[in-house]
Amino acid sequence: MAIRRLILWSLLLACFRLLPGFACSLYAQNMIPAGTIIPVELQHSIDSQRNKAGQPIIAQVAQDVPLGEKRSIHRGSKVMGEIVQVENTSGQTTLSLRFDRIVLGHSQLPIATQLRAVADFMSIWDAQQPTNAVDGRWAFSSSWTTVQIGGDVVYHGGGIVQSPTGEVVGTSTPCVECGVLDVVKSAPGPKCAGAVADDTHPQAMWMFSADACGVYGFSDLRFQNGSTISRDAQILFSAHQRVKLAGGTGLLLTVTGTQTGAER
Repeated sequence: MAIRRLILWSLLLACFRLLPGFACSLYAQNMIPAGTIIPVELQHSIDSQRNKAGQPIIAQVAQDVPLGEKRSIHRGSKVMGEIVQVENTSGQTTLSLRFDRIVLGHSQLPIATQLRAVADFMSIWDAQQPTNAVDGRWAFSSSWTTVQIGGDVVYHGGGIVQSPTGEVVGTSTPCVECGVLDVVKSAPGPKCAGAVADDTHPQAMWMFSADACGVYGFSDLRFQNGSTISRDAQILFSAHQRVKLAGGTGLLLTVTGTQTGAER
């Protein structure tokens, strides 16, 4: 099986030079399973007052994403897409976008994604700050305690992640900014887009809690996946007057071949 996977991976990297797009998509389904969470950080702002349909968008993978059998999407890889539509009617602004490609080496792999959670830059920053000061000074980062977006606590010294109720939900990685690996939990209320609550494989959650779902840090922002307005593999953001996602905004993308229609 491992040899077969290695062969598929090699063919995948070469397929964009040799095969039509449909064939490459078949390889993509084998290499990045539906339900895989990819945490990304926007590399520029997205603004409904400045951006137009057709403009490209770029995000960077914020944490190594495990794919099984010692394979991973490396931190720093680019995820790309485009603005699909911008509308402003009666004081209500909507902006739809799509992340549909990930850059691996010199090739671009087609992916279909939906959004599980989004957090502003300050929420991302706060999740990387230690809470265990000693005499007004911070301990070495290897022994920091930090709080994830959504409330999980990361004990970097012990290497564990605990939910607010004390349940161990994951493990930390070698550095604070490198994120955590959690068994993803379903969120209370409506199911989160691309929820993988039944999957016991650790997922790259970066600065987010195991049950993180929805909008964090933005006072007036909503998003929706897959509806009559936002078509398959599109993410529809809405707000009063203006939709603005600054550079450094964090997003939890979920790779999916289906359309859920779940709204946050």
